[in-house]
Amino acid sequence: MLGKLLKNEIKSYGFSMGITFLAALVITLLMKVMCMLPYHSDFKMFVQTITSSLFYYVSMAVVFAAQILVVVRFYTTMVGDRGYLTWTLPAKSSTILWSKLIGGGLWYFLSVIVVMLCIVLFFVGSYWDVGFEVEMMRESFGEMFAEIAEVFEILYIIPIILYILSCIVFSFIGFMMFYFCIAIGQMFGKWRILASIGTYFALMFITYIATIIIMIVSMGGVFVLEDFVEQSPFLFITMLMLVLLLASIAIFAGIFAITNRIFAKHLNLE
Repeated sequence: MLGKLLKNEIKSYGFSMGITFLAALVITLLMKVMCMLPYHSDFKMFVQTITSSLFYYVSMAVVFAAQILVVVRFYTTMVGDRGYLTWTLPAKSSTILWSKLIGGGLWYFLSVIVVMLCIVLFFVGSYWDVGFEVEMMRESFGEMFAEIAEVFEILYIIPIILYILSCIVFSFIGFMMFYFCIAIGQMFGKWRILASIGTYFALMFITYIATIIIMIVSMGGVFVLEDFVEQSPFLFITMLMLVLLLASIAIFAGIFAITNRIFAKHLNLE
């Protein structure tokens, strides 16, 4: 059943996400053409600087739009007008939740890939009027990568993979937090939207406080383990990334379990 639900979920985003990605491509090409026009030298640098800044916000807007589309579809199909149709399906609440999470997550990651391709398309070419600051940035990045290459060992691939996996899990945690807030909000009936928003801000505040506490404790732990860090940096980094991954999985599992429990036992579509 999960396969059928997931297939339908992925298809449902086709039009809205397709329009979003097409708009991103068109805007990227228009901005690229603006930067390629044969302006006077000083004016050309001005145009390219302004256009590059605007392109940054356009890129962020594409990812943000993808996230909004995923959250809105979850709301409308789970507790909104189409909620009754969703909950009449012969599937467990956890199966429905997984289909929403995986389907929306795949489109979100695709939006990130599209943005990266647009960035490459926008900046590729020899028409840029490179200023002093841009040249300094290129030199700084070149020196940074050169230093990394000197100390890099094949074993460091392990903590890198663990870190990437942690980032992926944390991305899904972000969606699960939205889903959790919607699950809480739907219990308040006609006030579900305001309750969901209020729950989200409360959760963000709790997360912020918890992050500060974790950072303080982590910094203290680094000072305590200073000798161990100096003697075995690879082992320390690997253990740190492994703890980060396990913690992210535990957080995700906890939020998923609570959200699923709410939908399974306290669903309110009135």
